[in-house]
Amino acid sequence: MRKLSYIAVDDECIFLSELSKMLEDYPYIEKKANYDDAFKAINMINKEKPDVVFLDYEMPGFNGLDVLKKINYSALVVFITSHLEPIQDIVNHGGKAQLKKYLTKPIKKDDLHNLCLDLYDKLIPDNTPSCNKILIPNGKKSEIVVDTSSLSFIKADGKYTDWYFLDKKEDKAITCSLKEARKILTSKGIPYIDNKSYVILKGGIFKRENDVVKVLYYNDGKKEKKEIAFGKSNDLVIKLKELIG
Repeated sequence: MRKLSYIAVDDECIFLSELSKMLEDYPYIEKKANYDDAFKAINMINKEKPDVVFLDYEMPGFNGLDVLKKINYSALVVFITSHLEPIQDIVNHGGKAQLKKYLTKPIKKDDLHNLCLDLYDKLIPDNTPSCNKILIPNGKKSEIVVDTSSLSFIKADGKYTDWYFLDKKEDKAITCSLKEARKILTSKGIPYIDNKSYVILKGGIFKRENDVVKVLYYNDGKKEKKEIAFGKSNDLVIKLKELIG
């Protein structure tokens, strides 16, 4: 699975550490580097070309706008600023980078959460397994076709299972046990993590918080979030690394 990479630039080292810690909860976002020196940062940004640049606006000497103008590719830029209204010189910077959003200090978890949700949507084509259609038994005389490229998670319901997707209504009460579902996915080489009641595909994973995984799924015309508990946090971290890489 391709992840979204980022570089963060701020003259406050403590803030950079706090931001990186908050972003660790989102397994599809990975840090390339943090810089408290804007001069060094711009060279590495253009060399490494991260997907996202978190950029402080108010820095001594070489400020955020100076960095923005020198980014030579279409990076997604998230400005960290104390200004509540859009800053016109940023909006009209005329460079190649794309202004994604403003975040104010101290960063609120909800604001960062919403930003990461927007970033996740940009990853959907790459954040799901390659298009694999599998046949799932549904009783003795019927089968259904499931496209695992949009499959988020499977939930056990006694002898049945409910299948939840990223882009369409769920299929409920399928006559296929969770054990059978695991066997089918494994036989097709489709990776997943699981507990006693759920199987989660990597395309459905949105966020981890300690021993809980938050997944996205389609419900009534929009994406909803669901929390699924696992065992020890360390075990979950290992499983996620094996799944996502």
